[in-house]
Amino acid sequence: MAVHESARVGESGCECIDLSVIVPILNEAPTLEELANRLVCTLHRMGKSYEVIFVDDGSTDDSARLLKDLYELHAVIKVIRL
Repeated sequence: MAVHESARVGESGCECIDLSVIVPILNEAPTLEELANRLVCTLHRMGKSYEVIFVDDGSTDDSARLLKDLYELHAVIKVIRL
């Protein structure tokens, strides 16, 4: 899983993002998908550019797989695994 992909930032890498939401997680598999979907829906309604950055602090449950799926589903989601 990529920590950062410049292709998602913009073709020139200089896209301005109005809002970055940083979400620290640790073993959050049961609630992760709902949280991500609610965040994306709510932020989209604001009408500004945004990104959601999940920071996985060493989860030992299914969080890593779910984050990978969410990353592939939503272009605004980024993942950092520590």
